[in-house]
Amino acid sequence: MDKTQLQALYLDYLRAEGYQGEVDSDGDIEFKYQGYTFFIDVDSDDEQFFKVFGLFGWEFDDQAEKTKAYQVANELTKEYKVGKLIIRDKGIAVATEIFTAKPEDFKTCFGRLMSILGGLAQEFSERMQQS
Repeated sequence: MDKTQLQALYLDYLRAEGYQGEVDSDGDIEFKYQGYTFFIDVDSDDEQFFKVFGLFGWEFDDQAEKTKAYQVANELTKEYKVGKLIIRDKGIAVATEIFTAKPEDFKTCFGRLMSILGGLAQEFSERMQQS
């Protein structure tokens, strides 16, 4: 499948499930889930790879808090199957990445992937607020 076909596949699915999705400026699919913006990475060079991610702002007060954030991210990434939490300069990214036999196979686990993303973001916030 080329990029346009993958975009159509993802958009058709999202719309059928009640999500409002659109193609963003670099060709990924942007949509809202539980009030937050997420993206489906459209990779026509590896159509078996499926990645959903979200970017969240987070201000780190000092180096100690950023160090704690790395520790929490490592713990959560270890605990969540296929989930990743990445510390960025001014925030965090949560992502799920899987391989599928066929591009349309993502549909069978999309709901679970989105639950993982929500859980990662929520648990990160809770653990960061603990002393």
